[in-house]
Amino acid sequence: TVSQNATFNEYSANSGTVIGDATFTRSTFINSPPIGNIIGSIIFSSQTPVIFTLYEDNIWNFDTTNWVFSTTGQSWNFYGTSSNSNIIIGNANFYDTSYNSNYDNITYNALISGNTSFYNYSYNLGKVIGFSIFNNYSSNGINSISNIPSFGIDGDAIFNNYSWNFNNVGNAIFNNFSYNAGQVNNNATFNNSSSNGKIYEQLGGIVTGSATFNNTAYNWNSYVGGVSYFSIEAAEFNLYLSSYYN
Repeated sequence: TVSQNATFNEYSANSGTVIGDATFTRSTFINSPPIGNIIGSIIFSSQTPVIFTLYEDNIWNFDTTNWVFSTTGQSWNFYGTSSNSNIIIGNANFYDTSYNSNYDNITYNALISGNTSFYNYSYNLGKVIGFSIFNNYSSNGINSISNIPSFGIDGDAIFNNYSWNFNNVGNAIFNNFSYNAGQVNNNATFNNSSSNGKIYEQLGGIVTGSATFNNTAYNWNSYVGGVSYFSIEAAEFNLYLSSYYN
């Protein structure tokens, strides 16, 4: 036990208790940071933004709400099947099959206050307060009969390359065969064969505001609360789908 403030330089670690404040000078941490039990403030004094990286099945379970960073821009990177199950104040990137929210946790309190990016088959079951981008089969929420709880995106989002929305999001742009089967709580733009609803899976989507459909984007048995705008190509394609499948 250290009864006063303590500073941990480079790769030193705390495995005990610090009664005062603890300052860590490192800028990179792998998996769980060696913080130990800190009674005072947790301070990161690096002159460059601190980066936390998790691999395999490691879980981030630290509440960073009151952490102090001398240099702003802190970020978290998740790989493998790693996940976040607590509160992150900063930006986060999810790769492989990593995810935001440990849905085995009864409290479902995974929250990221910052911008997030999801790649590959990663997904969000927690809450994001900020801008999000989804790429390459990633998703906001998951399509499951298990009714796994999830919360969604409080900010805006872009969905690219077969990525999907099954939950709540603010304004949204869908590109390249991505689709909405959740709820867009403002306006949405659909481009390049993306869709509101999914024709082959009989999934419906909701857009509470206006929706714009470009190229061969389509609206399949789904709700648009505002005005729907169709480019000439999109209008022709939607008429074709309606006549072919109905």
